[in-house]
Amino acid sequence: CVVFMADVEIEDAAPALKAKMTDPQDVGGIMNPQGTPALKELISFHRLILEQSIQEYEGKRSKNGLFHGEGHARMHNGDSYKGQFYEGLIHGKGRYEWADGTIYEGEWHMSAIHGNGKYMWADGSWYEGLLKNGMRHGQGKFCRPEQ
Repeated sequence: CVVFMADVEIEDAAPALKAKMTDPQDVGGIMNPQGTPALKELISFHRLILEQSIQEYEGKRSKNGLFHGEGHARMHNGDSYKGQFYEGLIHGKGRYEWADGTIYEGEWHMSAIHGNGKYMWADGSWYEGLLKNGMRHGQGKFCRPEQ
């Protein structure tokens, strides 16, 4: 296994997310009237993409009919997600399984892999540690099975 620390900031896939971040437990704050138009558009875009990707959903919904609370989603491409949703976005803790056998289990922020988590690949290798927008960021540990 290799233990590493990435001190270099990884470029954000969605720079508008930096515009107005709040405490992860209070995501509703980013959707208030003072939020930037670009951020509101980005949130709407993420909701639309998620809605169109999901073939079947079992779980709770908000008063507006959005995925909210604990849920299980199966995607058209064979991927699946089981975990927390917030107002139509994957947010909180959850497990995402790709059709190719890759698994991610950990924290999500506004439909992005972000925080502490663990990636596991079909070949037996894994990464556990900090992630930012789906990429290793900060301290973590990567292990590959002995060959």
